[in-house]
Order: sequence, then C-alpha cells, then structure tokens
Amino acid sequence: METIKNIQKVGIWFFAILGGIYIMSGLMILADFYKIHATITHQTIQIPFIISALVYGISQLVEGFTEPGQLNKKILIPAGATLGTFIMLIIVFEIIFPDLTP
Repeated sequence: METIKNIQKVGIWFFAILGGIYIMSGLMILADFYKIHATITHQTIQIPFIISALVYGISQLVEGFTEPGQLNKKILIPAGATLGTFIMLIIVFEIIFPDLTP
C-alpha cells in the first residue's frame, strides 16, 4: 500500500507541474508570445500531462477501494488494464489524428 501512496505523491507533482506548463503554453499561444516555442511545448506536453492525470487518478481510485494496509488485486488488475488501455488509445489517436495547425 505504501507503493500506491508514493505513486500518488509523485503523480500529483507531475500533474501540477505539467498542467501548469500546459496552461501557460496555451495562454502564450493566445497572446502571440513566443508562439512557435509555445506551440511546440503545448503539443509536446499534452501526452505526458494526460498520462500523469491518469496515473494519479487511478492511484487515488485504488487507494479509495482498498482497506488500509492491504492491496486488493481484484481492484489493482482492472485499474492497471484501464490505465494501459487509455495510454494506448491516447498514443494511437495522436498518431492517427495529429494536430496539423501551424
């Protein structure tokens, strides 16, 4: 169970930092401030931001459904499968439907 708590601690930091960078780059694009660099950053940071959100969210879900001190494999396996499926779908959709805006 300590592993899930450590994943949550790291996940929330990644989510906060990547989310802040994602929002700031979006605002920089809207303001035409370093537009080329902000666009590259915005498109590059998108997948890691989504993955960090999924990792943190699923770790919260797993912790919420387990008793303190125990790790329930009936919850951990579907949660891991869901995480893997979402990550694969995100990557596939980014490859099939890329953002082609200049």
